[in-house]
Amino acid sequence: MRRIKVAPGRFYLPELDGLRFFAFLAVFLSHAASSPLRPSSDSVWLTLVSGTGRYGVDLFFTMSAYLLTTLMLREQELYGQVRVKAFYARRILRIWPLYYTFLLGLLCFQAISWSTFHPRWVIAYACFVSNLTSTGIYPGLAVDALWSLSVEEQFYLVWPLIVRLASSRRGVLVAGVAAWVISAGVRTALLASGTAPRELWGTGFARLDSIAAGVILAACLNGVSSITLSNARRVGLMSLGLLLWTTVAIKCHLFAASPGRVLGPALGYFLIALGCVAFFFAALGAQTWITSRPLVYFGRISYGLYVFHLPVLLILKFFLPQIHLAAFIALGLLVTLVVSTASYEWLEAPFLRLKKRFEQISSAPVV
Repeated sequence: MRRIKVAPGRFYLPELDGLRFFAFLAVFLSHAASSPLRPSSDSVWLTLVSGTGRYGVDLFFTMSAYLLTTLMLREQELYGQVRVKAFYARRILRIWPLYYTFLLGLLCFQAISWSTFHPRWVIAYACFVSNLTSTGIYPGLAVDALWSLSVEEQFYLVWPLIVRLASSRRGVLVAGVAAWVISAGVRTALLASGTAPRELWGTGFARLDSIAAGVILAACLNGVSSITLSNARRVGLMSLGLLLWTTVAIKCHLFAASPGRVLGPALGYFLIALGCVAFFFAALGAQTWITSRPLVYFGRISYGLYVFHLPVLLILKFFLPQIHLAAFIALGLLVTLVVSTASYEWLEAPFLRLKKRFEQISSAPVV
């Protein structure tokens, strides 16, 4: 392993941007292959893709927790403490402009089309608590993916305070392990008391495994910027991640609508998190195609890709109901890339430039 060789005020790993794009791609394929959206077609392969790809959300959780915790630990070591208000300002400038613009656009469209969007959902999404008000049922596919942003915003709200209180890498490591253990305990207790497994998907507090894994990675790696692995070992780690996720999709029944299963759903999120760790190490330090300029850029715009992909797929399904599945996926991905690029360059970039005013440690690429 080698420690990062950059200026004290900088921490950037382009391979994680490349990995972000693949996290998005997993979610995109999962939704494109899901039965409500895909053109008339059915197969075991599609069902498996739909079930496995959704865990790309957890890979986002792990990378986000790792990067933010690493930045806060470096800030604390270099400057004495985490500037919590500046952290909140950075998160607001990164998340809110696109998020609220998207919600406003949906509300305007719903009003024009005389559709109904229940006020409780408007309030829940506007306040980033949609995951807490849901019982596994969401109001409509165009906004369904945004539950994960509620989980992340809730994490952002409390985590810098915990890091500041913990005051050391060891303290952060203890906090990460404690969060993982408590989350697993809460999840098991809820399942044992009769909660349906699918109700846990968006809760956050009962499925912190992937976030806790990112925290633990940040505390343990201690500034390591890469690991030296052969291509064969990296492929092996990727294969391990896929195997773990596939096992969860087939055996753990995370989306069962009725109570009764405890062991599978309780263990499933743990295995998903282990898969995320395998993918993370497969990418860390890789200097191959995953750090190519197109993939790194697609990773940088992955927030927009995530936000826009469901409405794009819905519109394509509405206007081209008989489109072939392969064309549906290809066209959906292309349109999502175009829309997200425009969003990044014209809506998000000005706020990202403003965000730099609140940075102690930069995580942006050199341009």
